[in-house]
Amino acid sequence: YLVFSKILIVGYGSAGKKHFMLLSKLFPKADIRILKTQKANLKISLRKFFFEIADAISFGPQLAIITSPASFHVQHATQFAKAGCHLFIEKPISNNFKNIKKLINIRNKKKLFIHVGYNMRFLQSLKFFKNQIDKKKVGKIYSVRCEAGKYLPSWRPKQDYSKSVSANKSLGGGVLLELSHELDYLSWIFGRIISTSSHIKRHSNLKIDTDDCVYLNLEANNVSQGENVHINLNLDFIRHDNTRTCIAIGEKGTLKWDGIKNTVSII
Repeated sequence: YLVFSKILIVGYGSAGKKHFMLLSKLFPKADIRILKTQKANLKISLRKFFFEIADAISFGPQLAIITSPASFHVQHATQFAKAGCHLFIEKPISNNFKNIKKLINIRNKKKLFIHVGYNMRFLQSLKFFKNQIDKKKVGKIYSVRCEAGKYLPSWRPKQDYSKSVSANKSLGGGVLLELSHELDYLSWIFGRIISTSSHIKRHSNLKIDTDDCVYLNLEANNVSQGENVHINLNLDFIRHDNTRTCIAIGEKGTLKWDGIKNTVSII
């Protein structure tokens, strides 16, 4: 992998803190700095922080980790791409399509690496699940049923959930974008999504201005089996039993991935 001597983390929320910890271990000799908008709640040396984008660019980072709210991802990524930084962008890449093509054009011109943080496809149990699908362990796939949900206030118990990105539409929150990992891995395993229908709701009395439940019917173009696969996907912020499952119903049996237990069952 590439070795970086200067790394910048844009944003210092829960994701930014996690990246700082991991990068410090991966690149112990690197100078890792943070771009933050406020000077409050700093628990590491102030010299590690920038509070203006111009100062952060002058630092000359080779890699920028974009962990700001989704509504700012493309804006921040574009500024650092122009400066020649490789980019890791937390998912989703944005909450809309505005200026994404511009970012891609800069990436192509400057020959940069850009990776969006859909990390579940690197999970060993999910890789095994995909491998069993590819090997047709349960034969032809008739349908797929996928669920992911957790009660939003329990996600980060030390934080006021109502002030989080997840709870605020203007920051790119809502269950559809927050749990978009499912959309990524489903297309990775079963093929490109070619049609969708959806029902997006706010059922609860949570202090949020976003959707808390999404019901999706998808069709994936599964090239290997020569026909489309129907997928039913439910996402929510309201269930108290933490759930992340994918069930593939096939002609020879059923394959079940449990992302909480990190297991795959063949029935």
